[in-house]
Amino acid sequence: MIVCECKGLTEVGIRNLIREGWNSMPLLEAATGVGGDCGGCWQELARLLAEELDPFPDPRDDLPTN
Repeated sequence: MIVCECKGLTEVGIRNLIREGWNSMPLLEAATGVGGDCGGCWQELARLLAEELDPFPDPRDDLPTN
């Protein structure tokens, strides 16, 4: 799946970069330019970073709060 239309970066490619140590928005942008043009991919980038940096999220995080 293409995450950044402007730079043509895929989810797999971005996940690989995060695993290689490009583990923040500024680092990913510096390495690839991702997120630096239209900004339409920022939410997806944030989601991928969160998943890769916390591969075992607490399922209770998805529960509604009162």
